[in-house]
Amino acid sequence: MEKQLNLNKDRKINLRMNIEIPNNDNFPSATWIKNVAETIVFALVPENHQEIEKITENVTLKITDSEEFRCEALSFGGLLISRKAIEIIWAFCYGYFTIYIHKLSGTDSIGQYVDLASNPKLLKSRKLLTWALNNLQGNVSEIPKELPSIADNWEIDSKEHAISDLTQCVLAFFLFHELAHLKFQGTY
Repeated sequence: MEKQLNLNKDRKINLRMNIEIPNNDNFPSATWIKNVAETIVFALVPENHQEIEKITENVTLKITDSEEFRCEALSFGGLLISRKAIEIIWAFCYGYFTIYIHKLSGTDSIGQYVDLASNPKLLKSRKLLTWALNNLQGNVSEIPKELPSIADNWEIDSKEHAISDLTQCVLAFFLFHELAHLKFQGTY
């Protein structure tokens, strides 16, 4: 899938990255994840778009429906990231973002301990962080239905939409790192 991105009137980016997404109606982030390849360009050094175009030419980003955390460069010149990795990264972004927003809103004194266990406003954050840590430790499960999910549709100006944008930047950073492995082929 070749995408042409318009950063401004004067500059277009031709991203020639193939993206393979599981053909699965239950894949929670299928529509959302398509933006990650674009985020590699928009969020990470857009001024070097020509180099990014060259690096991503003929690269396949394979997104699996795997239950294990995987994000890696593949020997044949592709990138792989699992659904579980995407969900765990999103859960960490959600959990910490909401804690920081709570802290910065003045609800706790600066420098004070934030009690996640007894603060009802942070209950979902705590549960998502616990879920993410458990999954990283091999206790694999789906995001509980009562908690926010990457698959939910968020209002444009909501904090959850901002969290999704942040998650795309984090994923782009992870994938950009893996692109370096492809470019330098283990020589660094």
